[in-house]
Amino acid sequence: MTFRQTGYFKDDVEHYTKIAMEWRYTSRADEIRQSIHRLERLRGKEYVKTLAGKCNQKLKTKFY
Repeated sequence: MTFRQTGYFKDDVEHYTKIAMEWRYTSRADEIRQSIHRLERLRGKEYVKTLAGKCNQKLKTKFY
């Protein structure tokens, strides 16, 4: 089983997609973009890269 198939990855995708939808056009957008990269120390660089890609795919735009 890869990390893409786990529940916490799917929860993270939903969470960060929802945050990006809410804050996309506000002044805090840069701060929100950086928040996803805080996970890098906890879960690894590949995880964050895949998570950002999946969130961007769901948003249908490049946010992260």
